[in-house]
Amino acid sequence: MPSPADVDLVGEVMRVVGKGRKVREVPIKGGILEAVRAWLRCRGEEPGPLVGPVRKRGKVSLDAIAPAAVVRNREKRGKEAGL
Repeated sequence: MPSPADVDLVGEVMRVVGKGRKVREVPIKGGILEAVRAWLRCRGEEPGPLVGPVRKRGKVSLDAIAPAAVVRNREKRGKEAGL
C-alpha cells in the first residue's frame, strides 16, 4: 500500500508496486496532482498508508482501509451514479 513517502510532488510521480512486485513510477498530473496535494494537506506526512478512512468530524485516520470497505463504497457510489 502506498504511503506519503511514495509520492514525489516535485517530480510529479508516485511509486507503486505492480505485477511481480516491480516498483514503478507513475506520473500524476493536472487534477490528480492537485487532489493528491490537497489530500496530503489533510492527511499529514506521518508514516502509514497514503489513504485511510475519514472519521467523525473530518479526522483522517492513519489506519488502512479494509478491502471490504472499498467494495462497499464503490457499490454505493455506483448506485448513486446510476451504474
